[in-house]
Amino acid sequence: MSAAAIDGLAELKPLIETYYPEESAEVRQGLPLQELLVQLDLAAGGTDREDARRLASERLAAMKDADFRDRMNTDAAFQRVVTEVAAYICAVDPYRMRRNPGCTSIKAIVKRQLQMEKTTEEAARATATTPAPPMQSYEEHRDSWLGRLQESSAGEPSARF
Repeated sequence: MSAAAIDGLAELKPLIETYYPEESAEVRQGLPLQELLVQLDLAAGGTDREDARRLASERLAAMKDADFRDRMNTDAAFQRVVTEVAAYICAVDPYRMRRNPGCTSIKAIVKRQLQMEKTTEEAARATATTPAPPMQSYEEHRDSWLGRLQESSAGEPSARF
């Protein structure tokens, strides 16, 4: 089920939905159905794992910035899948000595989200009647979903992945 989801074999979605409940509680806990479905939706139609991950990153980049941010903040399964896609797609392939071309899409998402965050902070400071709270610390940013995506797209190894 996991390989089918990661590889974007969307034609297996009905089988996964049908037989998933029959899996042991241990399997279901380690492999939540919601994450499988998000992976299937994002990677659908890929010819292989690399292509499925590229498609997933392109679909993510095509989302409206506000919708992407809202979903990352409210949907834990979506956040885990996106973080996993970013870590996988932006890692250097040791056999080809290159990154998947989809990493460019992840970098574009990070750039737009950072700009959106900066604009939001500036607007909040401009309208605040009380002193603004201190900006997010480096550690808080690094541990946030945006910090993890930024770290992955830069190609830096991360202890979180």
